[in-house]
Amino acid sequence: MKATYLLVAFLALASFASAYDPSPLQDFCVALPDGIKDAVFVNGKFCKDPKVVVAEDFFKHVDPGNVVNKLGSKVTPVTVNELAGLNTLGISLARIDFGPKGLNPPHTHPRATEILIVIEGTLLVGFVTSNQNNTNRLFTKVLNKGDVFVFPIGLIHFQSNIGYGNAFAIAGLSSQNPGVITIANAVFGSTPPISPEILAKAFQVDNNTRCAVDEQFVPKVGMIFKRLEEAGKFYKYYSKLASFSTKIRNTTRDGDKIKNQLIVCSREGRWKSKISPTLKTNPSAGINCPARIYVHILKDVGLWTISKVVLNHSHPCCPDRAEMLKQHRELSMFVCRTIETNEEAKIRPSKTYQSFIAVAGSHWELSFIEKDVRNYITREVRNVSEQDDAKEFRKYLLRMKENNQNLFFELNLEGDHSIKHAFWADTRSRAACEYFGDVVSFNTTYNTNRNI
Repeated sequence: MKATYLLVAFLALASFASAYDPSPLQDFCVALPDGIKDAVFVNGKFCKDPKVVVAEDFFKHVDPGNVVNKLGSKVTPVTVNELAGLNTLGISLARIDFGPKGLNPPHTHPRATEILIVIEGTLLVGFVTSNQNNTNRLFTKVLNKGDVFVFPIGLIHFQSNIGYGNAFAIAGLSSQNPGVITIANAVFGSTPPISPEILAKAFQVDNNTRCAVDEQFVPKVGMIFKRLEEAGKFYKYYSKLASFSTKIRNTTRDGDKIKNQLIVCSREGRWKSKISPTLKTNPSAGINCPARIYVHILKDVGLWTISKVVLNHSHPCCPDRAEMLKQHRELSMFVCRTIETNEEAKIRPSKTYQSFIAVAGSHWELSFIEKDVRNYITREVRNVSEQDDAKEFRKYLLRMKENNQNLFFELNLEGDHSIKHAFWADTRSRAACEYFGDVVSFNTTYNTNRNI
């Protein structure tokens, strides 16, 4: 009798220990929406009555994903939740679209092996093994159009577009509901959040920054670069990963040749904005941040080396806001083309920017702000230089004068063509002045823009 109980228990455990979706016991089992009670429960989803199943239950059209976001990629899943006919069949797929430099960040599927085929573009893909023998091995491969790669079940993997244009791939998964765990989101964006002390200890970083930078991108004394520009770009990239911005503090020259250069955190030094808080409601200030690198040339070989490094900051760094720092904001090729198209169609910059927000879901998902859109239109689309800004402004006022003869304006320029004084008043403003008397106007942007 005991042997019989042991056999039954073993078989029961074996049935629950299956790592993959069980085989269906009927031709199909089209899933019903969650919450319906009058159906048979099979493999996690209720079955639709076979008599009312239609062809649309097995069909879904997948459009290209929009890649206007911080990652520059979009994953469009087709699981049992999107296609009810997949229920009990043990398969699903996803379309992955990439913009230039787009990334599908490190993630894992707890219930499925993934097989990926590249349809267009060039991708760098890879996965990391479990810590066998205390080592997590990384397997990477560059894939071109038509290449196929497999990611074993449960292992962390990623895909990155390293080509010059857009790319997309199709991923097949060995489960109707493979699940996905994005590592960064799970660790730094859980609800409720993981304690900062736990994260700081786990990643061996300061409690304020909470950002782990790969060791190969951290500047170190003795690093060699062929050119000074390469050292600057290296430190700038590190600053983006570590969530701060940089500036050149000092450059020493010997005639026309540079001997050394000091690059520091942009919050270095003790200073405060020269503009009164009454004129600028959010004045900036330096807080004597010590983070910096010192680069000098090796005269014998003509190479550049880092001779001093300070990594600690006197202020907290915010990983969620790193791409909003002016130094790290950028417009992708797709965004630039969209701006140019909308400008030709006479769509206002504000509307163009709002369209990007609508697609991305939030302005925090964009790597640029509305000012960048306007600057791109001015500098690149209309080809207006900084010196021409004042001239264009004067032309605008003259056009307004032609439409309204009662418009009054006065415009005085500095020697470098920047605006010294500007005043204008239309008919309504002049009538209001006559009715109400003296009017005092405060311009809170005075002296905060480069050309005003």
